[in-house]
Amino acid sequence: MKRLVIHDGEKTSRTISSLDDDALAILTPTPAACPALEVLEMHNCFLISDAALLRLITSRMESASKLKRVQVTFTREMTLDILPPLQPFIKNGLDISVVHTSTQRFPVHFSPWEGLSDASNF
Repeated sequence: MKRLVIHDGEKTSRTISSLDDDALAILTPTPAACPALEVLEMHNCFLISDAALLRLITSRMESASKLKRVQVTFTREMTLDILPPLQPFIKNGLDISVVHTSTQRFPVHFSPWEGLSDASNF
């Protein structure tokens, strides 16, 4: 697989993120899933840390099969600017876009009445 696109839910208050640092570590080499991966797109990420993304990209760029393009959108504020450490890879052709937006997705409120046919009575 050369291209992987992941959408981590929609931007709603009821969405629970499932893509986190542990899931991202699976794509980190030694040995990695998707050894021929060249393009990685991840959208609506909330639980992935900037540090984990930096580790993934750095590890991939230092392996035999390098990333050519990375596009990530976060639905949270930036905690670490990963672009300065990636400058050597960017100068060598890595196309990268990392966008942080502050869309609040938590807390999630579930109603015990949700989904019941007569829920409008409560």
